[in-house]
Amino acid sequence: MTTPLFDWKDANVLVTGGAGFLGTHLVNALLDRGARVTIFDSKPTLPAIKGHYEAAKRAAYVCADIADEHAVDELVRKERFHAVFHLAAEPIVEVFHKDPARGLQTNVRGTWVLLDALRRLAPEAIVVMASSDKAYGTHETLPYDESAALQGRNPYDCSKSCADLIGHMFAHTYGLRIIVTRCGNIYGEGDLHFSRLIPDVIRHTIAGKPFVLRSNGKFLRDFLHVSDAVSAYLACADALRQGHAGGEAYNFAHNAPQTVLEVVEKVLALMDAPEQQLIVENSVKYEIRDQYLDSAKARERLQWIPSVRFEDGLKRTIEWYRMLIQDYPEYAPS
Repeated sequence: MTTPLFDWKDANVLVTGGAGFLGTHLVNALLDRGARVTIFDSKPTLPAIKGHYEAAKRAAYVCADIADEHAVDELVRKERFHAVFHLAAEPIVEVFHKDPARGLQTNVRGTWVLLDALRRLAPEAIVVMASSDKAYGTHETLPYDESAALQGRNPYDCSKSCADLIGHMFAHTYGLRIIVTRCGNIYGEGDLHFSRLIPDVIRHTIAGKPFVLRSNGKFLRDFLHVSDAVSAYLACADALRQGHAGGEAYNFAHNAPQTVLEVVEKVLALMDAPEQQLIVENSVKYEIRDQYLDSAKARERLQWIPSVRFEDGLKRTIEWYRMLIQDYPEYAPS
């Protein structure tokens, strides 16, 4: 199969999960490059928040379930996309654990429904597909490189392992041009999932309220600013767009793991709130203790390098949440 070369200007692009945190940043980057973008998301509308959510309204919007075969087929048949970014997923570990069937329906069935539609109806499209460091599961040897086994045991991690493997199956068996991305913990402006560490710490600190760490604070994670995640997705798409073979996975991370407590301390220092009350609950279950990635392959083959220092990314993120809570006080912690 020959991948058609195309410019981003006027390219027809689908972003599943495009109404989410990373999705809206990616949509805006594609729109800025002149692409015609369609968002496919289960949310009825984009969040009513100025900034990048407002900017993303320049895209077409389809509200449907990614696991709905009829809706996906109809859209792919109609649009014959040049490029597809598959981000649609249930992203929250706790929600997934409470309702694994629903999570698997989205993360696993949704993946094969989309890729099979592309196989049948738009096999020339390039596909960049979101996986995660969670797909690797627990390993004694860290950091993970791309040769590590995909062995997620917990419901969320298992779903990422399965979806990741499904992507490789469609690439290697059916010739779809697919690159799978495995990113570390993405943070930055616009994240409305307040169960995540960084936005939760920031908004509680803005409100002068104590906040709870669900872990013991010693878990190791690698954090990647959302703009660097966007550049990673575009680097993958550009490699495919220029004719490089698919069927590959790439890790994207800063290669600088930190404990949860170290991250909290940096946030508090930047917010001049060293006395903020911290409650270490240590109640978390079904999360891997230490996870961090080796992104040498992406640096070598894609020439991708993260550009946002962690402290600089935190400053940008803190400022965004200050504006959010000032303009939309309903987002302050109750």
